[in-house]
Amino acid sequence: MENNEDSLPLQRRRLKLRIPQNITREHIIQAIEEIKKVRWPPRNNSTTYDLFYQGERYPPKIVVMYANKYANGELFDVSKFSGGEDTTNKFFRARGFDIIPKKETVSEFRYIDPKLSDDQYPVKEKSKLYIERDYRIKIWKDLQSLGNARNLLPELLREKYRIYRGAAGIWCDKERTTPLSEDDFGISVSVLHTGKSYPDDLTEDYIVYHYPKTNRPTNTDRNEIEATKNAKRFKVPIFIISHSERNDKLRDVQLGYVNDWNDENETFLIEFSPQGEMKSAPPIQTVDEQPFAVYQTDRKLITSNSIRRDTKFRFKALKRYGSKCAVCSITIDNLLQAAHVIPKESNRSTDDERNGLILCHNHHDAFDDFLFCIHPETKKIVYRPTGPSKEDLKIEADTLVPKRNAPHIDALQWRYREFIKEIREPVGTKPTPREAAAPLSVLSFMMPETRP
Repeated sequence: MENNEDSLPLQRRRLKLRIPQNITREHIIQAIEEIKKVRWPPRNNSTTYDLFYQGERYPPKIVVMYANKYANGELFDVSKFSGGEDTTNKFFRARGFDIIPKKETVSEFRYIDPKLSDDQYPVKEKSKLYIERDYRIKIWKDLQSLGNARNLLPELLREKYRIYRGAAGIWCDKERTTPLSEDDFGISVSVLHTGKSYPDDLTEDYIVYHYPKTNRPTNTDRNEIEATKNAKRFKVPIFIISHSERNDKLRDVQLGYVNDWNDENETFLIEFSPQGEMKSAPPIQTVDEQPFAVYQTDRKLITSNSIRRDTKFRFKALKRYGSKCAVCSITIDNLLQAAHVIPKESNRSTDDERNGLILCHNHHDAFDDFLFCIHPETKKIVYRPTGPSKEDLKIEADTLVPKRNAPHIDALQWRYREFIKEIREPVGTKPTPREAAAPLSVLSFMMPETRP
């Protein structure tokens, strides 16, 4: 009997194709919007699971078919792969979507596996969470219709929409949200940014919001911190309220999602979402498992966007490396900065946190001026042959000593090469053929008179 593909059982033939991994959350949302208009034949209804999005059910395989059109330019042949827990369900959950069994009514209790959640926290979710998400997005749409959510009366936010409580930094509305979180914390509704303590932490796209530190009754601050973490755990948007630039008695409002938090640095990273959707889906891989691109071609120009970029970059770098200068003992947060190993002025730079290093202000300036460098292989700190020296720079370590982790070796190698150019040019010499051909691991920083 001839063994050809057509003779294989349908189940085995379906496994020949895999869902393209370059399909993003944005592609999926675009697909759902199109499916809403064209619908789908009843014969294409799913049999076991549905993708549940903004109160509606969709066949997961049909969504994959249309999402591939936006990612790769053509409809995906869904007849050649199987849906289910190990394929479509895993694919959609990794991108922040909800998958529910066909037999399950939305009003019933359902459990979310903590292994699939963003944080190792055993959470439970009820259908009321969907209602709460939609309710907040509806409020946001209403506010956008009122002058793009700018220059609003505090009374309107407080009395009509119940998203604001005056001087309260974090507003949780526990009466409404604790039944949703099923704990004592609830889910934060809004955070207030006055701009007085940390004016540079609010940008056009993000806010780095600092944990509350007050003299209120015991556990009040902690409860508000946990309620804000719950907003990320349950993927519920929150409102960011700030004082209007035009009139300090009025308020501006943004909608955003808690992207991450850093308990050591005591900050949240909240990402704004003008359209009401989560921009950043939960990562499928850890940062260290993802490819490191030395050349980031889609990087925005460095002008007025510099602060906006550096705000998120600093948050990610502090979380990765810890709140300590990598070459001295300074740990005071206000004195720490996130340095780019491949400088941000270079068109070859990237805001990947593995291209970062936490340094104090003085050592950041010295690093940017190529007064010292890090050997990519040994992590030893090396200096210009003509100075300044380790003692002059007040560097306290012989090797790189961040609290944890190290920059990506590709970034360190790029920096190392540039450092070699910097120390050769001032003395008017060009590298010898032997030096030019030498790999990074054997290049050394010799005094000029000792070079061959």
